[in-house]
Amino acid sequence: MYRMACAVLGALVVAGLLSPFTAAEAEPTAGPGVGPAPRPACRTDVDGSAARVACRNGTGRTARVQLHIECRRWWDIDVDGDPVTLAPGRSVRLADRCWAEVREAWVSFP
Repeated sequence: MYRMACAVLGALVVAGLLSPFTAAEAEPTAGPGVGPAPRPACRTDVDGSAARVACRNGTGRTARVQLHIECRRWWDIDVDGDPVTLAPGRSVRLADRCWAEVREAWVSFP
């Protein structure tokens, strides 16, 4: 029984290796000139313990933006703001802070 199972498994592996079908053919790809969806333009400003971001959605799609802040001190809790929906042609300002200084602030598009 063990020999039979090994023989069948071996035959399946060899058949898979010899098959002209490849993984690249299994997944459709985007055509030429198709890239990632455009994102809103955002400007981030850090001043001491406060971080602010202003985003303008110049795209034709609704987008979501989220402010993230990494605090400089090890005891200061980093901040991940709530995602905000931004309609086409609209602007939004997000702000948050650390207790001490901000190390880095950035925007993600969840």
